[in-house]
Amino acid sequence: MWKPVQLDFILNKYEPFDSRVLGSLLLWIICIFGSIWVSLNYLPQDWVLVSSDRNELMQFFLFNPAMVLGLLLLFWFGFEWAFVPVFMSMFIIGIFSHLEFYWAILFGLSFGFGLTIYAIVYYCVNIK
Repeated sequence: MWKPVQLDFILNKYEPFDSRVLGSLLLWIICIFGSIWVSLNYLPQDWVLVSSDRNELMQFFLFNPAMVLGLLLLFWFGFEWAFVPVFMSMFIIGIFSHLEFYWAILFGLSFGFGLTIYAIVYYCVNIK
């Protein structure tokens, strides 16, 4: 089974200011801000209205850019790399949708919990 590259493995194997560590962290930060930017630009503007087009909304949640990026990061690097971009993207969408702070946190965590369940199932099922 594929073993993803975890953050503590990178930090234990290399010095903290090694170019490989800094490059990985910089790429991760770019992924976080990129997923937030893409999610905000791809989100239908009227998604909170009752009369909005449900097809666009269903497409957004079906092909959610943050979740797609999160699944790729989950496979390649591990859960801790994947959770932050997914949570931050959905939390920011909640904030920009005028949800209260606690509801925006719950909105972000719900997608993070979905990613958690997927990660647990992926690591528990032994596929050979």
